[in-house]
Formats: sequence, C-alpha cells, structure tokens
Amino acid sequence: MVASTEAILLFPKESNFTLKPPSDNAITLLTLKTPVSVGEEHGVCKVHPETGEIANILYRKPRDTLAHHNTIHKGDESEEDEYVLLYSGTVFFSADVTETLLNLNATPPLDLCTYLGVDNGSTPIQFDLYKDILLCLATDVTKEEYTSMETLDSHPESVKR
Repeated sequence: MVASTEAILLFPKESNFTLKPPSDNAITLLTLKTPVSVGEEHGVCKVHPETGEIANILYRKPRDTLAHHNTIHKGDESEEDEYVLLYSGTVFFSADVTETLLNLNATPPLDLCTYLGVDNGSTPIQFDLYKDILLCLATDVTKEEYTSMETLDSHPESVKR
C-alpha cells in the first residue's frame, strides 16, 4: 500500500468497510464520496460504472470540466447534494505490480529517480506515482493526451514517455 501523508483515514468500527487484497496484476485506488466543491481543489476519479476501472483522474478541474467528464453524481434520496469520487491518496498494489515497480529503479532512465542514478553523477528526474503510473493506466486517457500533459520534471526531454 502507498498512502499520502497529508491525511489519515479513519473508519468507524460499525462501518461496513472491507478491503480485499488486489488480484494479480491489479492496482486499487481508494476513493471518497465528497462534495463537488472539494473535488474542484483535488483529484477526482471517473470510474467506469460497469467494471469499476478508473477511466480518468482529473486534477483541480472546475465544476464544468468535471460535469463534462461525467464525474458528478447525484445523491440518493437521503443525500440531496451532488458528489464526486475524490482520489484519497491511498493506493493498494498487488504483489506482482509491487515487484515490477521495485524493479524499475534499475531500468534506465527511471534509475535517475533514485539514489543509484544520482550517485553515478546523473541529473535526477522526477517520477510521480499518480501522473506517471496511475493516470497512464486510466482507460479513457489516450496516449496523445497523456504525452502532451505538463510534467513537473525540470528535464522532460531526458525521458520518453
């Protein structure tokens, strides 16, 4: 499991929350039902209604963009307000996926994201779990959309996405 240190998630003992380990070659994101106004300031997940797969993750997008991507849901009879599925920052990896990710530290150019590359005198590059792994796995994101996104890395030319 990888979790952001920005928040601690507590679930009441009487809740029906259960988490099963991800199946082989799977990544599981924990989303939280939140008001649209909160989603506009964070990451909102578009979830495929039939498969439960992440179709897209929209970061800090205004309400009209969230509506255009069909990420705003209507509350049921007991919930009058609209909500979005907020990306919580908690990600569960299957053992197979974890092993693959750990092996990336020795694979050029991703070795530049670790002390191995820096110790060899190379210029370090940034690698973001959320944009560089999760977003490229989203089913609605095309290769063209993904490769045209802005990067936080100061040397984007050093990595071919």
